[in-house]
Amino acid sequence: MLEKPYEQKKSKESLKPGKILLTRNIHFFKSVAQYQDLPSTPLPEFAFIGCSNVGKSSLINALTNRKKLAYTSNKPGSTRTLNYFSVGEKASMVDVPGYGYTRRCKVENNRCQNLIEQYLKYRSALIHVYLLIDSRHGVKNSDSYFMRLLAQVEKKYTLVRTKTDKKIARAKKITRTEDIPEYDSSLDLAIDTSAKKHIGVDKLRSHIYTTLTTYTGIDRRRGVHRANSI
Repeated sequence: MLEKPYEQKKSKESLKPGKILLTRNIHFFKSVAQYQDLPSTPLPEFAFIGCSNVGKSSLINALTNRKKLAYTSNKPGSTRTLNYFSVGEKASMVDVPGYGYTRRCKVENNRCQNLIEQYLKYRSALIHVYLLIDSRHGVKNSDSYFMRLLAQVEKKYTLVRTKTDKKIARAKKITRTEDIPEYDSSLDLAIDTSAKKHIGVDKLRSHIYTTLTTYTGIDRRRGVHRANSI
């Protein structure tokens, strides 16, 4: 149940492992246009999804401290494949195509929609989803659709509000009564971010690290992976 944005203060020590994990030894390794072409790696996956032009690629670049790890463009709908990144050989980070872009041709829109839905429904390696919401606009119908889908398949997810440095966003705080559908039992919390101002980046890194630690047994002290704990 969502009660309030993820605003707990984190010490520098608790933030450090997340930063190390996401900024060292991370690289792109595969693009997938069809569900059957997904990698067979047994590593756990966490994914970023959201509307086109929500700032997904910019946030991924901020998290990894890279300028061009994920492709950014002023043109919405540029990401059309599931883009896989290896995270220290311990996990995979997945950049999912943006949804809700109406200027793509109908065939391409349907292909992207089907790919996203198949991935969220059937990918057993997917352990957590970060659903990005443009803080200037709030939760859209297309966002609500995927929130319902994630709830139906009982896939844990976290709302990540992007572009919170914008003036119009400051008055639009997500609240349980106004913006979050009551069916979202799979939703655990929300994190406010800005890739441009680096707001919330360390908190999001810490959440990703904790999620992977809980699932895989990444050693909290040494940042190493215990394969036999998967």
